[in-house]
Amino acid sequence: MLVTGWILAWGLLLAPPNPATLLQKAEAAFENLEYATALRLADQVLSSSASGPADLARAYRLKGLCLSGTGKLDAAQEAFESLLSIEPGAEMSADLSPKLTAPFYQALARARTGKPIRLSHQPPPAAEALSGTSLRVRLESDPKRLVRRLRLVFESDLEPNEQRLEASVAGPGEVTVNLPAKLRAREVRYRFEALTAAGGVLAVAQDNGAPFRLRVGLPGDATTAAAPEPSAGGNAVKVASAALDLPPPKSSQPPPAAPARSPQPRDADERSGPWYQTWWFWTAVGVVVAGTAAGVAVGVSSSGGSGPVDYGIRIP
Repeated sequence: MLVTGWILAWGLLLAPPNPATLLQKAEAAFENLEYATALRLADQVLSSSASGPADLARAYRLKGLCLSGTGKLDAAQEAFESLLSIEPGAEMSADLSPKLTAPFYQALARARTGKPIRLSHQPPPAAEALSGTSLRVRLESDPKRLVRRLRLVFESDLEPNEQRLEASVAGPGEVTVNLPAKLRAREVRYRFEALTAAGGVLAVAQDNGAPFRLRVGLPGDATTAAAPEPSAGGNAVKVASAALDLPPPKSSQPPPAAPARSPQPRDADERSGPWYQTWWFWTAVGVVVAGTAAGVAVGVSSSGGSGPVDYGIRIP
C-alpha cells in the first residue's frame, strides 16, 4: 500500500497542471489587481504541454493586460500580437480601462496586415497498404514564430489508442511525416497539430472539424481520405456488376390455354361497311317488291269478250 501511495504521489507531481484551473486563479488575481501573481499563473499555462489553443489565447490575453498594468507597454503589445496570431477574432471587454487595452489595439492594427497561424494538408491518394504512407503538412503562416514542432496524431482500426509522431520546424514550410512501416491497419484517422516549445497546441489541422480518414484502396482509385460521412474530400469507389443472361426457369406446369375469342357482334361488322350492303336495306327492298307483286296480282282484271284484255295495275 505504501509503494502504491508513492507511485500515485509521483504521478500527480509529474502530471502537468490543469490549464483551466490555472487560468481561473490568474483571472481572479487580475481582478484583485495582483498583476504579478496573475502574470506568473499565465506563464505557467503558456509553458504547459496540456494547454490547447483556447487556453493559450486566454493566457496571452491575461499576460498582455498584466504587462500593460505594470507599464511594460511594448511587452504587452507583443503578448497581444501572439494572442491575435492564435485567435484573430479576439476582443477586449468594454469595461476595461483604455490604459490597459491601448497596446491591444496597437497590436490589432498590425495584425490586420498579417495572417494567423495556419496549417494546410492534402490527404494522399489511395494505396494498397498504409504502412509507410507519407503525409505532408504545411505551416502556411506563423507571424510570431510560436510554432516549434508539428505533430501527427493518429489512431487505426487495429489500435484505438492515439499514437504521435513529431517533426521540428523553423518557420513556415512543408513537413513530411511517414506512418510506421509495420502498420497493418486498413483505416487510419488522423490530425496535425502545431506545437509550442513546451508542447502546447497552437493550431489543429482537421477536415471540417473531424479527423482526416485514410483507407486502403486500389491503385488508380480516387482519393479516399476524407471526413466521416458526409465525405468532403473523398469519393467512394463503386463497383458496377453486370446482370447475367440466364435462360428462364423450366416449369412442370403446362402453359395456360389461350382464352377463347369471343365472337364480335354482327352489327359491329355491318357498321364497318357501306349502308347499301347492310341486311336491313335489302330486307326492306324485298318487302317492297313482294308487296308490289301482290298488288299487281290483285289488280289484274278481265273485261270479258274476245277482244284484247285490258290490264289495270294498281300499286297500293
